[in-house]
Amino acid sequence: MELINLFTTGDFYPRLKVGQTKGEMENILGFELGEPDIETEDVDYYLLKMITGVCLVVLFDKEKICFEIRLDLDKNKHIDFMIKCNDHIQRFDSNISFESLIDIIRQMKIEWEFDKRRSYLQTICISLKNGLKVYYAFGERSADDYGFFSVKRVLEGHFLND
Repeated sequence: MELINLFTTGDFYPRLKVGQTKGEMENILGFELGEPDIETEDVDYYLLKMITGVCLVVLFDKEKICFEIRLDLDKNKHIDFMIKCNDHIQRFDSNISFESLIDIIRQMKIEWEFDKRRSYLQTICISLKNGLKVYYAFGERSADDYGFFSVKRVLEGHFLND
């Protein structure tokens, strides 16, 4: 699956945005979400399998407001993600080097910065101008805690994101 559209527009799915209610999302998707895959005291967690086969994680607070949408590599091991930049196709997986990741973002001419609020321990958050957050870990390869692992959009200022 090609990721260039996600990185340049910041949209996981047309018209699907954080800040929408569960009902608004269901109308856009064309189906009911049903019961959450995981339910906690604060969060309803849904794993949405899209027509393309990609699985998105969508989080709602108890008021049924979406405060996070994300694409996690561990939920999409069955998908080959690619990004085409300057007529070169780069496989986009946990093995991509941090330098390559930054180089690809620069080649796409997307403004970015390190998000110090969301970087912790051995994880770096790169905040793209379009609102996406790209996460990269510098942990142990043997523990599957290394490399690019997630792209997300969060509802800024939401109490569960701060």
